[in-house]
Amino acid sequence: MSEALTTAQLKLKQTNEEIAAGVIKAGVPAEVALENAHRAVSLASEKLTKDQGAVGDVLDAIKGKTQGAATAYGQTLAGQMEVARAKLHNLGTDFGEFLVPKIEEAGKAVAGIITWFEKHKAVAEALAAVI
Repeated sequence: MSEALTTAQLKLKQTNEEIAAGVIKAGVPAEVALENAHRAVSLASEKLTKDQGAVGDVLDAIKGKTQGAATAYGQTLAGQMEVARAKLHNLGTDFGEFLVPKIEEAGKAVAGIITWFEKHKAVAEALAAVI
C-alpha cells in the first residue's frame, strides 16, 4: 500500500534533483515534470488513505460479526463446561499455592524430629519401649 507513495515521493525527489542538475530544462519542461511528480504523490497518498479506511471498515465489520459471540458461547452447555473447568483449575491452583508451603514445613519438621532421634538413639529406644 505505502510502496506506491514511497515510490512517488522518491520520483519527486529525483525530479527536483534532475532540475537542479540541469538534466531537465528549466521553464515549462521543469514545471510539467514537477506537476506530474506532485500529482503522482497526491494520487498515491489519496489511495493509501482510501486503503487504510477500507482496512478499518473490514475490521469494524469483523467486530460487528463477532461481537457477543463469546457471551453467546458462554451461555451454551459447552461454554458453561469450559467456564467450570477454568474455575476448577483456578481453585486447584489456589489450593496448591496454599498447601505446598504447609506440606514443606511439615516435611522439614518431621525431618528435624528424625534427625533428633538419630542423634539421641537411647532416648528414642526408651520412648519406643514406653509406647
